[in-house]
Amino acid sequence: RMKGGRFTEAWSVWTQNHSGWAVYALFLVTKVHPYVGVRVGVQLTVRSPEGKIYHRLTQFRKHHLAWKKGVFRLRIKGSYFKGNLRQSRLRIRLKNIDCRLRLKNVLSGYRLFGGRLKMGTSGFENLIAGPRVKVQGTLRLGRETIRFDRADGYMDRTSQGAPHLVARRWIN
Repeated sequence: RMKGGRFTEAWSVWTQNHSGWAVYALFLVTKVHPYVGVRVGVQLTVRSPEGKIYHRLTQFRKHHLAWKKGVFRLRIKGSYFKGNLRQSRLRIRLKNIDCRLRLKNVLSGYRLFGGRLKMGTSGFENLIAGPRVKVQGTLRLGRETIRFDRADGYMDRTSQGAPHLVARRWIN
């Protein structure tokens, strides 16, 4: 996907522990305009049991991205997401936040609509890699450490060959 026209690829994880802490993690690689070039980003959104939101989104240049073809291993600067369809690990290191999670699939992954919706020559692909995963790990917010033990979660990967067309349909 790194060559050619416009595209967006995203890998996401959602989990909530038994105390009510929720985490949404996103790794993003995109090229929506030829003059901007490839951009990569890491986002982490945390919701406390009381409803307080902690949000970090950091963008990086293409040279901060490393991945290996044929295996699931994605690294953006000091953060990574790697594994296979049975289990995976992620770490997100952003300002005042450090999230380390291990995910183990409880249900097998699948592809919606055969995995690809066509829009002319482009399309939208989706892999629900973990419709239900068990999560273990820690989340550090400043000096506070929150445990995730046997938490429930979800993970997926999406890819679009025409993100500008999809966005135009959503907005107009």
